[in-house]
Amino acid sequence: MVENTNNEDRSKNVLFLAATNCPWDLDNAMIRRLEKRIYVPLPDDQGRRQMFETKLSKEIVSDDIDYDKLVKLSDG
Repeated sequence: MVENTNNEDRSKNVLFLAATNCPWDLDNAMIRRLEKRIYVPLPDDQGRRQMFETKLSKEIVSDDIDYDKLVKLSDG
């Protein structure tokens, strides 16, 4: 837990908790204290392809990358 070292209003504090694939494993006491829960689904085919293209555009990679195969292999 991060302590507030100055006199800032505590209502401005933010707790960000992320559970990528097992949100049901979170402690029930913790879940009850969270004011908002936002479900972010897994990306669809188009989203996964865009993530691969964005990330790999900054790397030196082969010109013959099969993005469709990467998208298919990363489903789920």
